[in-house]
Amino acid sequence: MMFLTYAMPDDALRLLLIDDSAFDAQLLEERLQRDGLAYRLQRVDSEPAFRSAIAKEYDLIFSDIELHEFSARRALAILRETGIAIPLIVVTDIPDESALVALVREGAVDYVLKTRLGRLTQSLRLAVERSRLLARLDARHRDMATLSLRLVNAQEDERKNLARELHDELGQRLSALNLLLHRAEPWLQASEQRALWLEAEREMSALIGEVRSMSVSLRPPGLDFFGLEATVRQLLSRQFQDGPGWVFEYAGLPRRLPPALEISVYRLVQESVTNIVRHARASHVVVEINGGAAGEELELIVRDDGIGFDAARWREHAASALSSGLCGMSERVQLLGGVLHVDSAPGRGTRIAATFSLSDGGIP
Repeated sequence: MMFLTYAMPDDALRLLLIDDSAFDAQLLEERLQRDGLAYRLQRVDSEPAFRSAIAKEYDLIFSDIELHEFSARRALAILRETGIAIPLIVVTDIPDESALVALVREGAVDYVLKTRLGRLTQSLRLAVERSRLLARLDARHRDMATLSLRLVNAQEDERKNLARELHDELGQRLSALNLLLHRAEPWLQASEQRALWLEAEREMSALIGEVRSMSVSLRPPGLDFFGLEATVRQLLSRQFQDGPGWVFEYAGLPRRLPPALEISVYRLVQESVTNIVRHARASHVVVEINGGAAGEELELIVRDDGIGFDAARWREHAASALSSGLCGMSERVQLLGGVLHVDSAPGRGTRIAATFSLSDGGIP
Protein backbone atom coordinates (compact mmCIF):
# COMPACT_ATOMS: atom_id res chain seq x y z
CA MET A 1 0.00 0.00 0.00
CA MET A 2 1.18 3.52 -0.66
CA PHE A 3 -0.37 6.94 -0.20
CA LEU A 4 0.63 10.57 -0.26
CA THR A 5 0.67 11.99 3.27
CA TYR A 6 1.96 15.51 2.89
CA ALA A 7 2.33 17.91 -0.03
CA MET A 8 4.56 20.95 -0.52
CA PRO A 9 5.75 23.08 -3.48
CA ASP A 10 7.40 21.52 -6.54
CA ASP A 11 10.91 22.31 -5.29
CA ALA A 12 10.31 20.38 -2.05
CA LEU A 13 12.35 17.30 -1.22
CA ARG A 14 10.83 14.08 -2.56
CA LEU A 15 10.87 11.50 0.23
CA LEU A 16 9.85 7.84 0.30
CA LEU A 17 9.03 6.14 3.60
CA ILE A 18 9.07 2.36 4.07
CA ASP A 19 7.02 1.73 7.20
CA ASP A 20 3.85 -0.18 8.08
CA SER A 21 3.01 1.97 11.12
CA ALA A 22 0.84 5.00 10.40
CA PHE A 23 1.53 6.28 13.93
CA ASP A 24 5.32 6.16 13.46
CA ALA A 25 4.93 7.82 10.06
CA GLN A 26 3.00 10.65 11.70
CA LEU A 27 5.74 11.12 14.30
CA LEU A 28 8.33 11.36 11.55
CA GLU A 29 6.26 13.94 9.66
CA GLU A 30 5.75 16.04 12.76
CA ARG A 31 9.51 16.13 13.26
CA LEU A 32 10.12 17.24 9.67
CA GLN A 33 7.40 19.89 9.86
CA ARG A 34 8.73 21.17 13.18
CA ASP A 35 12.15 21.63 11.56
CA GLY A 36 10.56 23.64 8.73
CA LEU A 37 11.46 21.19 6.00
CA ALA A 38 9.66 21.49 2.67
CA TYR A 39 8.94 17.99 1.43
CA ARG A 40 6.59 15.61 -0.31
CA LEU A 41 6.30 12.21 1.32
CA GLN A 42 5.01 8.90 0.02
CA ARG A 43 4.70 5.81 2.22
CA VAL A 44 4.92 2.16 1.16
CA ASP A 45 4.79 -1.04 3.20
CA SER A 46 5.52 -3.87 0.75
CA GLU A 47 8.06 -4.87 -1.90
CA PRO A 48 5.67 -4.49 -4.90
CA ALA A 49 4.70 -1.02 -3.73
CA PHE A 50 8.38 -0.12 -3.21
CA ARG A 51 9.37 -1.34 -6.68
CA SER A 52 6.55 0.68 -8.21
CA ALA A 53 7.48 3.78 -6.22
CA ILE A 54 11.20 3.87 -7.14
CA ALA A 55 10.26 4.09 -10.80
CA LYS A 56 9.80 7.78 -9.91
CA GLU A 57 12.53 10.12 -8.72
CA TYR A 58 13.20 10.52 -5.00
CA ASP A 59 15.80 12.48 -3.07
CA LEU A 60 15.88 10.09 -0.12
CA ILE A 61 14.34 6.96 1.37
CA PHE A 62 13.52 6.36 5.04
CA SER A 63 13.07 2.73 6.04
CA ASP A 64 12.31 0.78 9.19
CA ILE A 65 14.49 -2.30 9.72
CA GLU A 66 11.72 -4.90 9.58
CA LEU A 67 8.14 -4.77 8.30
CA HIS A 68 5.62 -7.59 8.11
CA GLU A 69 6.16 -7.96 4.34
CA PHE A 70 9.38 -6.07 3.70
CA SER A 71 12.71 -4.90 5.20
CA ALA A 72 15.43 -2.28 4.85
CA ARG A 73 17.89 -4.99 3.83
CA ARG A 74 15.64 -6.07 0.98
CA ALA A 75 15.14 -2.45 -0.11
CA LEU A 76 18.92 -1.94 -0.26
CA ALA A 77 19.28 -5.12 -2.32
CA ILE A 78 16.65 -3.90 -4.79
CA LEU A 79 18.40 -0.55 -5.14
CA ARG A 80 21.67 -2.34 -5.91
CA GLU A 81 20.00 -4.69 -8.39
CA THR A 82 18.27 -1.86 -10.26
CA GLY A 83 21.23 0.51 -10.12
CA ILE A 84 19.04 3.27 -8.63
CA ALA A 85 21.17 5.63 -6.54
CA ILE A 86 18.80 6.93 -3.87
CA PRO A 87 20.29 7.34 -0.36
CA LEU A 88 18.53 5.33 2.35
CA ILE A 89 18.39 6.19 6.06
CA VAL A 90 17.24 3.54 8.49
CA VAL A 91 14.66 4.91 10.98
CA THR A 92 13.83 2.35 13.66
CA ASP A 93 12.96 1.80 17.29
CA ILE A 94 15.23 -1.26 17.51
CA PRO A 95 18.51 -0.17 19.20
CA ASP A 96 20.49 -3.09 17.81
CA GLU A 97 23.86 -1.52 17.04
CA SER A 98 25.27 -4.53 15.19
CA ALA A 99 22.21 -4.80 12.92
CA LEU A 100 22.29 -1.07 12.17
CA VAL A 101 26.02 -1.10 11.38
CA ALA A 102 25.48 -4.11 9.12
CA LEU A 103 22.85 -2.16 7.16
CA VAL A 104 25.26 0.77 6.77
CA ARG A 105 27.83 -1.66 5.37
CA GLU A 106 25.20 -2.88 2.92
CA GLY A 107 24.53 0.62 1.62
CA ALA A 108 22.46 2.64 4.11
CA VAL A 109 23.93 6.12 4.55
CA ASP A 110 22.88 6.54 8.20
CA TYR A 111 20.47 5.35 10.90
CA VAL A 112 18.25 7.25 13.33
CA LEU A 113 16.34 5.83 16.29
CA LYS A 114 12.66 6.74 16.46
CA THR A 115 13.21 7.70 20.09
CA ARG A 116 15.78 10.30 18.95
CA LEU A 117 14.22 11.98 15.94
CA GLY A 118 15.88 15.29 16.81
CA ARG A 119 18.77 14.47 14.45
CA LEU A 120 16.52 13.22 11.65
CA THR A 121 16.46 16.44 9.61
CA GLN A 122 20.22 16.98 9.95
CA SER A 123 20.89 13.42 8.81
CA LEU A 124 18.49 13.90 5.88
CA ARG A 125 20.12 17.13 4.73
CA LEU A 126 23.62 15.68 4.92
CA ALA A 127 22.57 12.57 2.99
CA VAL A 128 20.77 14.56 0.28
CA GLU A 129 23.66 17.00 -0.13
CA ARG A 130 26.15 14.13 -0.32
CA SER A 131 23.98 12.38 -2.91
CA ARG A 132 23.71 15.51 -5.03
CA LEU A 133 27.46 16.14 -4.84
CA LEU A 134 28.15 12.56 -5.92
CA ALA A 135 25.65 12.90 -8.77
CA ARG A 136 27.36 16.09 -9.96
CA LEU A 137 30.77 14.46 -9.65
CA ASP A 138 29.57 11.44 -11.61
CA ALA A 139 28.16 13.71 -14.31
CA ARG A 140 31.50 15.54 -14.50
CA HIS A 141 33.33 12.23 -14.81
CA ARG A 142 31.00 11.17 -17.62
CA ASP A 143 31.50 14.50 -19.36
CA MET A 144 35.28 14.19 -19.04
CA ALA A 145 35.19 10.63 -20.36
CA THR A 146 33.06 11.77 -23.31
CA LEU A 147 35.40 14.65 -24.07
CA SER A 148 38.45 12.42 -23.74
CA LEU A 149 36.92 9.86 -26.07
CA ARG A 150 36.14 12.59 -28.58
CA LEU A 151 39.76 13.70 -28.33
CA VAL A 152 40.94 10.15 -29.02
CA ASN A 153 38.57 9.89 -31.99
CA ALA A 154 39.76 13.26 -33.30
CA GLN A 155 43.34 12.07 -32.95
CA GLU A 156 42.54 8.91 -34.88
CA ASP A 157 40.85 10.99 -37.59
CA GLU A 158 43.99 13.12 -37.87
CA ARG A 159 46.12 9.99 -38.09
CA LYS A 160 43.82 8.68 -40.80
CA ASN A 161 44.09 11.90 -42.81
CA LEU A 162 47.86 12.05 -42.38
CA ALA A 163 48.20 8.38 -43.38
CA ARG A 164 46.14 9.07 -46.51
CA GLU A 165 48.30 12.07 -47.39
CA LEU A 166 51.50 10.09 -46.88
CA HIS A 167 50.23 7.25 -49.03
CA ASP A 168 48.42 9.19 -51.74
CA GLU A 169 50.53 12.34 -52.01
CA LEU A 170 54.07 11.70 -50.82
CA GLY A 171 53.98 8.00 -51.70
CA GLN A 172 52.83 8.66 -55.26
CA ARG A 173 55.40 11.42 -55.76
CA LEU A 174 58.20 9.16 -54.54
CA SER A 175 56.97 6.38 -56.83
CA ALA A 176 57.02 8.82 -59.76
CA LEU A 177 60.58 9.88 -58.89
CA ASN A 178 61.58 6.23 -58.68
CA LEU A 179 60.13 5.66 -62.15
CA LEU A 180 62.13 8.60 -63.55
CA LEU A 181 65.24 7.21 -61.88
CA HIS A 182 64.76 3.89 -63.66
CA ARG A 183 64.10 5.62 -66.98
CA ALA A 184 67.48 7.35 -66.65
CA GLU A 185 69.37 4.09 -66.09
CA PRO A 186 70.09 3.26 -69.77
CA TRP A 187 72.03 6.53 -70.20
CA LEU A 188 74.49 5.69 -67.44
CA GLN A 189 77.68 4.17 -68.87
CA ALA A 190 80.59 4.86 -66.55
CA SER A 191 81.05 2.63 -63.51
CA GLU A 192 81.06 5.67 -61.22
CA GLN A 193 77.70 6.70 -62.65
CA ARG A 194 76.29 3.21 -62.22
CA ALA A 195 77.47 3.04 -58.60
CA LEU A 196 75.91 6.42 -57.85
CA TRP A 197 72.65 5.32 -59.54
CA LEU A 198 72.51 2.10 -57.54
CA GLU A 199 73.02 4.01 -54.29
CA ALA A 200 70.25 6.47 -55.21
CA GLU A 201 67.93 3.61 -56.19
CA ARG A 202 68.52 1.85 -52.85
CA GLU A 203 67.86 5.04 -50.91
CA MET A 204 64.72 5.72 -52.93
CA SER A 205 63.38 2.21 -52.38
CA ALA A 206 64.12 2.43 -48.66
CA LEU A 207 62.39 5.81 -48.44
CA ILE A 208 59.29 4.50 -50.22
CA GLY A 209 59.20 1.55 -47.83
CA GLU A 210 59.51 3.82 -44.79
CA VAL A 211 56.70 6.10 -46.00
CA ARG A 212 54.43 3.09 -46.55
CA SER A 213 55.33 1.72 -43.12
CA MET A 214 54.61 5.10 -41.49
CA SER A 215 51.27 5.29 -43.31
CA VAL A 216 50.23 1.83 -42.11
CA SER A 217 51.41 2.58 -38.56
CA LEU A 218 49.41 5.81 -38.43
CA ARG A 219 46.21 4.15 -39.63
CA PRO A 220 46.04 0.56 -40.89
CA PRO A 221 43.96 0.71 -44.10
CA GLY A 222 42.77 -2.86 -43.62
CA LEU A 223 40.86 -1.89 -40.48
CA ASP A 224 38.28 0.08 -42.47
CA PHE A 225 37.86 -2.57 -45.15
CA PHE A 226 38.51 -5.96 -43.56
CA GLY A 227 37.91 -5.49 -39.82
CA LEU A 228 39.88 -6.17 -36.67
CA GLU A 229 40.74 -9.85 -37.12
CA ALA A 230 42.44 -9.54 -40.52
CA THR A 231 44.23 -6.32 -39.56
CA VAL A 232 45.67 -7.70 -36.31
CA ARG A 233 46.80 -10.85 -38.10
CA GLN A 234 48.58 -8.69 -40.69
CA LEU A 235 50.22 -6.64 -37.92
CA LEU A 236 51.54 -9.76 -36.16
CA SER A 237 52.79 -11.24 -39.40
CA ARG A 238 54.66 -8.04 -40.22
CA GLN A 239 56.11 -7.39 -36.76
CA PHE A 240 57.11 -10.98 -36.01
CA GLN A 241 58.37 -11.99 -39.46
CA ASP A 242 61.86 -12.48 -37.99
CA GLY A 243 60.58 -13.99 -34.74
CA PRO A 244 59.41 -14.78 -32.14
CA GLY A 245 56.90 -17.50 -32.96
CA TRP A 246 53.32 -16.38 -32.55
CA VAL A 247 49.73 -17.66 -32.36
CA PHE A 248 46.62 -15.57 -32.97
CA GLU A 249 43.09 -16.63 -31.97
CA TYR A 250 39.92 -14.66 -32.74
CA ALA A 251 36.56 -16.16 -31.72
CA GLY A 252 33.08 -15.37 -30.47
CA LEU A 253 32.84 -11.86 -31.91
CA PRO A 254 31.00 -10.29 -34.85
CA ARG A 255 32.98 -9.50 -37.97
CA ARG A 256 32.62 -5.76 -37.40
CA LEU A 257 32.73 -3.95 -34.07
CA PRO A 258 32.14 -0.30 -33.09
CA PRO A 259 34.87 1.78 -34.80
CA ALA A 260 36.16 3.27 -31.54
CA LEU A 261 36.54 -0.22 -30.08
CA GLU A 262 38.22 -1.64 -33.19
CA ILE A 263 40.89 1.03 -33.37
CA SER A 264 41.46 0.95 -29.60
CA VAL A 265 41.95 -2.83 -29.51
CA TYR A 266 44.26 -2.56 -32.52
CA ARG A 267 46.31 0.13 -30.74
CA LEU A 268 46.54 -2.06 -27.63
CA VAL A 269 47.86 -4.97 -29.68
CA GLN A 270 50.20 -2.62 -31.55
CA GLU A 271 51.66 -1.21 -28.32
CA SER A 272 51.94 -4.68 -26.76
CA VAL A 273 53.75 -6.01 -29.82
CA THR A 274 56.08 -3.01 -29.86
CA ASN A 275 56.99 -3.63 -26.22
CA ILE A 276 57.59 -7.31 -26.91
CA VAL A 277 59.89 -6.57 -29.87
CA ARG A 278 61.83 -3.89 -28.00
CA HIS A 279 62.05 -5.30 -24.48
CA ALA A 280 60.74 -8.84 -23.94
CA ARG A 281 63.29 -11.07 -25.76
CA ALA A 282 60.46 -13.58 -26.05
CA SER A 283 60.44 -16.88 -27.96
CA HIS A 284 56.67 -17.29 -28.15
CA VAL A 285 53.74 -14.85 -28.22
CA VAL A 286 50.01 -15.60 -27.99
CA VAL A 287 47.36 -13.01 -28.89
CA GLU A 288 43.69 -13.81 -28.15
CA ILE A 289 40.62 -11.72 -28.94
CA ASN A 290 37.35 -13.35 -27.91
CA GLY A 291 33.77 -12.61 -26.95
CA GLY A 292 33.98 -13.86 -23.37
CA ALA A 293 31.86 -16.62 -21.89
CA ALA A 294 28.51 -15.25 -23.15
CA GLY A 295 29.60 -13.11 -26.09
CA GLU A 296 28.70 -9.93 -24.20
CA GLU A 297 32.23 -8.62 -23.86
CA LEU A 298 35.45 -8.34 -25.78
CA GLU A 299 38.49 -9.80 -24.09
CA LEU A 300 41.98 -9.13 -25.39
CA ILE A 301 44.91 -11.17 -24.05
CA VAL A 302 48.55 -10.79 -25.08
CA ARG A 303 51.01 -13.28 -23.53
CA ASP A 304 54.74 -13.75 -24.01
CA ASP A 305 57.46 -15.89 -22.44
CA GLY A 306 60.03 -13.10 -22.33
CA ILE A 307 62.12 -11.67 -19.52
CA GLY A 308 59.16 -9.93 -17.86
CA PHE A 309 59.30 -6.98 -15.47
CA ASP A 310 58.06 -5.90 -12.03
CA ALA A 311 54.36 -5.27 -12.77
CA ALA A 312 53.72 -4.06 -9.23
CA ARG A 313 55.95 -1.04 -9.83
CA TRP A 314 55.33 -0.18 -13.49
CA ARG A 315 53.09 2.80 -12.66
CA GLU A 316 55.87 4.28 -10.52
CA HIS A 317 58.17 4.46 -13.52
CA ALA A 318 55.91 6.16 -16.07
CA ALA A 319 58.88 8.08 -17.47
CA SER A 320 60.38 4.91 -18.96
CA ALA A 321 59.44 3.86 -22.49
CA LEU A 322 57.78 0.62 -21.34
CA SER A 323 55.78 2.19 -18.51
CA SER A 324 54.65 5.20 -20.51
CA GLY A 325 53.31 2.80 -23.13
CA LEU A 326 51.45 0.80 -20.47
CA CYS A 327 50.05 4.01 -18.96
CA GLY A 328 48.76 5.04 -22.38
CA MET A 329 47.15 1.63 -22.79
CA SER A 330 45.53 1.92 -19.37
CA GLU A 331 44.11 5.36 -20.18
CA ARG A 332 42.73 4.17 -23.52
CA VAL A 333 41.02 1.18 -21.87
CA GLN A 334 39.49 3.38 -19.16
CA LEU A 335 38.10 5.81 -21.75
CA LEU A 336 36.02 2.97 -23.19
CA GLY A 337 34.88 1.79 -19.76
CA GLY A 338 37.09 -1.27 -19.86
CA VAL A 339 39.43 -2.93 -17.37
CA LEU A 340 43.15 -3.56 -17.91
CA HIS A 341 45.23 -6.12 -16.00
CA VAL A 342 49.01 -6.34 -16.29
CA ASP A 343 50.59 -9.50 -14.88
CA SER A 344 54.35 -9.90 -15.07
CA ALA A 345 57.43 -10.67 -13.02
CA PRO A 346 61.14 -10.84 -13.86
CA GLY A 347 61.92 -14.12 -15.59
CA ARG A 348 58.36 -15.35 -16.17
CA GLY A 349 57.00 -13.36 -19.09
CA THR A 350 54.10 -10.94 -19.31
CA ARG A 351 50.33 -11.23 -19.63
CA ILE A 352 48.23 -8.18 -20.57
CA ALA A 353 44.43 -8.54 -20.52
CA ALA A 354 41.83 -5.91 -21.41
CA THR A 355 38.07 -6.43 -21.14
CA PHE A 356 35.31 -4.28 -22.66
CA SER A 357 31.55 -4.67 -22.30
CA LEU A 358 29.58 -5.07 -25.54
CA SER A 359 26.14 -5.20 -23.96
CA ASP A 360 25.63 -1.70 -22.53
CA GLY A 361 25.85 0.20 -25.79
CA GLY A 362 28.27 2.66 -24.25
CA ILE A 363 30.93 2.36 -26.95
CA PRO A 364 30.25 4.55 -29.99
